[in-house]
Amino acid sequence: MQKQIVGVYQEKGEAIDKIRDLTIEGFSVDAITIVTNRRKTDRIEDDTGVEVQRGKPDHKDDESIMNKIGRIFTDDITNPDEQLVTLGIPKEQAVVHRDDLKSGKIIIVVDKL
Repeated sequence: MQKQIVGVYQEKGEAIDKIRDLTIEGFSVDAITIVTNRRKTDRIEDDTGVEVQRGKPDHKDDESIMNKIGRIFTDDITNPDEQLVTLGIPKEQAVVHRDDLKSGKIIIVVDKL
């Protein structure tokens, strides 16, 4: 199913308010996804029940020391364009929001009606 971006927020509280508005408008929590590269999103998940997809990859505990050191000097964000496209966002729209994810903003995505 194709999806659409309905909002980009800097603050968690703003994102939570938008999700509440969307549920009042008739969207189920299953039709809403949050995309961000922030690690701490428990409050959003707990307050809304909406799935959060984080842009930073999970690193394995058995990762080599050289890989861990290498990550210190590289951008640790998953390709934001590809992350949004995988969700069903058109490539053109995903490119527009590349910097939003890189800067730690919260993007709200819904199933397109």
